Amino acid sequence: MQDITERKIAENKLQFTNILLKTETEASPNGILVLDVHRKVISFNHRYADIWRIPVADLTMADDAVLLSKVTSQQKDPQGFRARVKYFDDHPDESGRDALETIDGRFVDRETVPLTTSANEYLGRVCFFAMLQSNGKLPTL
Repeated sequence: MQDITERKIAENKLQFTNILLKTETEASPNGILVLDVHRKVISFNHRYADIWRIPVADLTMADDAVLLSKVTSQQKDPQGFRARVKYFDDHPDESGRDALETIDGRFVDRETVPLTTSANEYLGRVCFFAMLQSNGKLPTL
């Protein structure tokens, strides 16, 4: 017989880490979208779906083309929005931040950062979205 105590401890730690990450992500006041290197959805929180008024079923399809189309259609400057998305696709090592204005008058702060390993291998991109006040500023808490 083999002692599996260490493996069970490692599995329990991994399970706890996953639960903690999911809880932190869902509790965030920001919308969060994580894409892999092929622009497939790895992870999202419900706040992201709320901000962009996207059904969760569309998010679970793991196809960023669907999401990109839905978010682009809400932009006051859709060409500018697509240009920024393309820029970050072409420059995976760069981070950026901008305010997006929607056609219904909302302002959304978007911050995007590369997802990399400790060896600096590019794995994808993490995007954070926060609703702004009508003056383009983050609400005070």
